[in-house]
Amino acid sequence: MHAFHPPHRRLWRGVWLLVLLFAVAGCGGARPPANVIGHLGPAGGWLEGPDGIAVSLVEGAIETSIAVVLESAPQPTLPLPTGVQPVGDAYRIAADRDVPASEPFVLVVPLPEGADPTGLALAVYHPGGAPHAPDPMWFRIPGTPTTELGAFLVQLPSLPQEGLVFLPVRDGAAELPAAADGGVRPADGLGSAWLPRGKAIVTPKGAFNSTAVAAFESAMNEILNLYRRSKLRPPLLQVVGAKPIVQGRGTPVRMDYTNASYGFYMMPSGTGACGANVLGFYDPRARIMVVCAPTDGSMSALMKRTLIHEIFHAVQGRYGRSAFWWAESTAALSENSIQDAAFQPLLTPDYSARSDWIPLPYFGRKAHYRSQDFWYHVLRERGLAFDAAMDAYMRHPMTVAGANDALGGKLADEYWHWFKDQTYVKGAATARPAPGCRPDPNTAINVAQLNANTTSETFVDHSYKRYVFSGAVFRYKLPNTEPFPVTWRLWFTISGDPLTPNDRNAVDTQAWSCSWQTGPVEIRVPPGQTLESGALAANVDLGAAADDEATLVGGGKPYRLHAKPLRGKVALDGPTGGLSVTVTELSTLGSMSFALTETSPGSGTYLIGLPVGRYDIRASGSGGYTATYRNVAVQEGATVTPAPENPPGREVVFLGRSSGGPLNLYLWDLDRGTVRALTSFADDTWADPATQAVSFAAVRTAAGDLVAVMLQDPGSSGTEVLYRLSLADAQAVPVANLPGSYQLSYVNLSFQEGGTLPAALRYFDDTLGTQQLQMIDLQTGEVVWTADVSGYATQCSWRPGRSVWAGGYLLGCGNMNPDSSWTALVAAVPSPLGGYQGTLARNPAFMQFEGPADFGGIEFGNSMIFVERALYPDFSEATGFVVDANTTTSTFVALPGETPYGCSPAPKLMQVACLRTGGVVVHTVDGTGAVTQTESFALPGGYTIDTGQLDAIDFVEPLER
Repeated sequence: MHAFHPPHRRLWRGVWLLVLLFAVAGCGGARPPANVIGHLGPAGGWLEGPDGIAVSLVEGAIETSIAVVLESAPQPTLPLPTGVQPVGDAYRIAADRDVPASEPFVLVVPLPEGADPTGLALAVYHPGGAPHAPDPMWFRIPGTPTTELGAFLVQLPSLPQEGLVFLPVRDGAAELPAAADGGVRPADGLGSAWLPRGKAIVTPKGAFNSTAVAAFESAMNEILNLYRRSKLRPPLLQVVGAKPIVQGRGTPVRMDYTNASYGFYMMPSGTGACGANVLGFYDPRARIMVVCAPTDGSMSALMKRTLIHEIFHAVQGRYGRSAFWWAESTAALSENSIQDAAFQPLLTPDYSARSDWIPLPYFGRKAHYRSQDFWYHVLRERGLAFDAAMDAYMRHPMTVAGANDALGGKLADEYWHWFKDQTYVKGAATARPAPGCRPDPNTAINVAQLNANTTSETFVDHSYKRYVFSGAVFRYKLPNTEPFPVTWRLWFTISGDPLTPNDRNAVDTQAWSCSWQTGPVEIRVPPGQTLESGALAANVDLGAAADDEATLVGGGKPYRLHAKPLRGKVALDGPTGGLSVTVTELSTLGSMSFALTETSPGSGTYLIGLPVGRYDIRASGSGGYTATYRNVAVQEGATVTPAPENPPGREVVFLGRSSGGPLNLYLWDLDRGTVRALTSFADDTWADPATQAVSFAAVRTAAGDLVAVMLQDPGSSGTEVLYRLSLADAQAVPVANLPGSYQLSYVNLSFQEGGTLPAALRYFDDTLGTQQLQMIDLQTGEVVWTADVSGYATQCSWRPGRSVWAGGYLLGCGNMNPDSSWTALVAAVPSPLGGYQGTLARNPAFMQFEGPADFGGIEFGNSMIFVERALYPDFSEATGFVVDANTTTSTFVALPGETPYGCSPAPKLMQVACLRTGGVVVHTVDGTGAVTQTESFALPGGYTIDTGQLDAIDFVEPLER
């Protein structure tokens, strides 16, 4: 304990005296005593001193042995108060150490010869600290005369190590009697320090009338009753009116407290030691409490809390010595907690919100009061009542080390949890309510601000140095002004040095979410967004903590929060003179164009700095140079040199097997000789060859992306499944269930009006025999429209071919005329409402093609090629037409040796691929319908093509708007 505890936020006079007394009380161990008259210990005892003065202590009052000093002292030069007369010599009493005592030390002072015992008392003061005024620093401790010993007895709650000087005096004021209140005597009888019958006795030291004193005594009794209800030990206060039980000289004197009272002193506010802003103080050595009161004796709510606070210090003295931070933080919390009927922990709001920097065991900057928030959080988190918890905790040393023991070795964890909650999280046990999951400016007044950028590492230091049991609060902003996601790495250091194992830190990785991660964390911020959140760091080095002082660690360096955008570089080779590059980030498809200059003139080498991620890069330069780099992985701090992707050659999709395995669809690059799987079915049940149950189509977009689809036989359900095929993982992903067909439909790919991505075109006969054309969005599976094309379909001698975009949707087929000649018929579906308009010869305006698609037509100069692979059965070879778009005339094309149903055209290439045993052949056709070249391609080893399906192969067609 320490002297003169200041209440609340109020300033008080004599700070230097407090510091002196604190420094003395804070030193550890015993000092060599002088004039030791003997030792007292747990067994109690009786010690004789000079001039017949004795010291008595009952058994069990203390738990350790002490050496007692009792010696004559020079007559004090400090004047006694007016009206007080000395009746004996001065003495000094002390012990070699401070120990708490559950029963008082009884000082046996011989009666002066012939003296009237009425009004005898001891005047006591501390010689170790110069008083501010004579009157407040002399305190009267009344005595009880005893004829058995020829002495008067004075109770001393403790023997302070610094010593007390006392002087027998007569002050003309008889001891006020203790008034019984009808209370019941405690079960433990004599020796109980609680006074159920006694009331507070207030001794005025100033101009107070009897009414004011009585009013104040009543208020003090109310406060004492609050403590009587608690589970706390009784306070160490001056006891008035205890009856001594004397059994002869040499036998310890016991006290009967049945009608005893606690004694208090009452001084006028604004005078002497009760100067400005002082409401009272407690002397822990003499166990004397002084209340600074108005002259009318009224007690304000603030004064009541102050007295509760000071009495709690007296309670602490019953348990033992206390570090100042421990004493004041718990006493601050007592002010409202003691007044609660259930002793729930309640904050004292008068203490200003703490800064995040103030260390827990620190004495300065009022941290010792503000740290009530720590105990509030601990008790609320653990669901403990204030009185029961404090009774348990104060049985341990009231120090940093003792607090750690009391909390089960979890002081570091409790501090970290409290620090996060107090400054940021604002959970159920938060001392200062505020919006959660963001640094609270009311409790964290020194928040370090970090503003990152997307190109370089940034850091910010906290404004305070790093102390034991202190923390730092940071805000950070991670803006992303780039079109790509940016990943930041955040981490803490101590001004660049690594953290120690005693440093805790956490970063909220989402925007005010309390999504904590410790250690280095990586945070991804989408394009065009700014992530703003918080980070915390604290030191919990229990071994380095010193009570009542702020202990610098780590050389006094502050915490530093770092933010680094994770970036790498891509090196590209190209023509000299500059390179135009378009970069697309694959996860978001965000893109950006760059104009690059060479790393050195004439080198043809270019560098792009990009955030970590995966990209497709398309480059172009002088001389028609183009290059595509796909799935380029950019890594932190590295330079990657990707290989350009060669554009795919001519490609064919076929239905077949690999090494005799199940049926699947494959993509065969004819020019490269490579085969890749488009599906990965485990058996043949999905495509029964006997029912010709598969139709498929594939195109390459202008960006070079493969889009492939497949329809399955409806079977008895009448519902077909449309799949999109993935070259990346060989998976058939269902897009839509399409009802209404009683036989396999034919699927193609084209653009929907206003669209930029291919959509599926399905031609089918519905269950009523009506021919339908239907468009399906491959992204949503939505049927965009359905058109009735029955009028056109009836003109065809065989099934319609596939379609193209041409201001509407075209269907084409070959028809045999009555004279055995062939006509290329093209019907237009001008809108999704359906209908048809004639043939090519009737209305050539429909041939204004904007882009090609498989089967149906392609603009080629002034000509268009049309090839129908489902040919009239009387012909034993595949045939087709080349149509002149200007004259609308058609030229018959014969493909000798090719089997009907086994060919697929790529109109834009003016080529037709036809199935042959062991592979395919590709015919090139000119505008006159003549075959100018035939190329043969053998299927790579291990693969076979299934010829039992209606769609066996599909020539992949470039598709452009």
